[in-house]
Parts: sequence; structure tokens; C-alpha cells
Amino acid sequence: MPISQIQNYLRIENIPISGTATDITGIPAWANLIKMTVELLSTNGTNSPMLRIGSGGIPDAAGYLGVRSSISAANTANSSAIAVDRFQLPTINAVADASTLSIELRRYTGDKWEFSCTGLADQASDLSVIGRGYKGLAGKLDIIRFLTSNGTDIFDSGVAHLEIT
Repeated sequence: MPISQIQNYLRIENIPISGTATDITGIPAWANLIKMTVELLSTNGTNSPMLRIGSGGIPDAAGYLGVRSSISAANTANSSAIAVDRFQLPTINAVADASTLSIELRRYTGDKWEFSCTGLADQASDLSVIGRGYKGLAGKLDIIRFLTSNGTDIFDSGVAHLEIT
């Protein structure tokens, strides 16, 4: 059986995450799976980073269903409540904390997207993090926004790499 060439594939590397929010735009309409590796995500404060997605160039601020949980090296679970305004990323407990994450956004029907996140929050407690969620959009996903939950903390570190199929 011959191997088929993947026609719809896009790779974007070294996207800096900085300021109070970073937008990733230009996501093609044919996107069904967006894989992101985020290295050393950190802020200058202690509020949690989050991810929002949207269509029409505007990230949605409602209609999310998701949860994030973390487990420390001492096997102590630290679960977060369900979020309705974002996909939650690891909590930043101290200014020097940084997280390395693997994030997937998968379109499973129409314009409905599933979120999954795994990673390590590089803190004194060495937290392993998992997150899952769901979001339906009004149109094609064309923007991903990284921001902090208080809107004033600033990303002082972080680089994203994307593969879109």
C-alpha cells in the first residue's frame, strides 16, 4: 500500500509568549488537530495562565467546560474547579515558577473542540498537571490566546511550537 502524503500540515516554531496576552492567529480553516509544546511558561506574578480560543479573530470568554488537576511529588492531589471562561493551565505559585506543557486542541465535529493538556509545573513541589475540556465555537477556530487570569500579570518567559494538521 503506498504511503499518502499529508497535504494539510503546518509547523510554526518559536512563538514567544509575552506581555499580558499573546495571540496566535492565522490558523487555517482545514485545521483538525493543533499540537502545541510550550516551554518554560512563566509570569511575573502568581495568577494562573489560561488559554482561550475563538473564531472571527476574537477569543471567546464563555462557554468552556474544563478542569485542571495536579499531583505533587508527594502524591497529594490538588484539583481545580470547573472553569467556564477558559481552559486552565498550571497554577503559578511563585514568581520563579515555570511550566513545560503539551497541549492538544482537537476538532471532533463541526466547530467543536476538545482540549487536553499534560505537563510539569517546575515548582518546589514538582507538580504533574493534566487538563481536559470542551468548547464549541460559532465558526472556524482562527485564534488561540494565552493570558493570565487577572489580566495584569505579565508573561516573562515562554515559547510555543505548533503543529497543525
